[in-house]
Amino acid sequence: MPDEVRENFQRGIGARGKGLRDGWFARLAAYRRRFPSLPDNLVRMQKRELPDGWDKDIPKFDADAKGLAGRDASAKVLNAIAKNVPWLIGGAADLAPSTKTRLTFDGAGDFLAETPAR
Repeated sequence: MPDEVRENFQRGIGARGKGLRDGWFARLAAYRRRFPSLPDNLVRMQKRELPDGWDKDIPKFDADAKGLAGRDASAKVLNAIAKNVPWLIGGAADLAPSTKTRLTFDGAGDFLAETPAR
């Protein structure tokens, strides 16, 4: 690769990216000072890491001749995990009731234009 390509990158997108990245880490540090327990969630989301104990409430299903529908079992597992992973979002628009992907545990809510902070 010609040196001019590398130099052009460093002056353009490289410099802009470094500035944005440095700005992000400065804002994250300020946020951490103000809310010490919250930035961990942001960092974990960026690194695609689950929080400690994310799987502690996953239900176990005993063998049953009658059986349990897969989507019913899935709904129970999804809601158990979502209680421990604050950024997990379930649902399938207007299909959520039939696919059983709506989060229904105590404290869950719907992500709507009127309630974006839930």
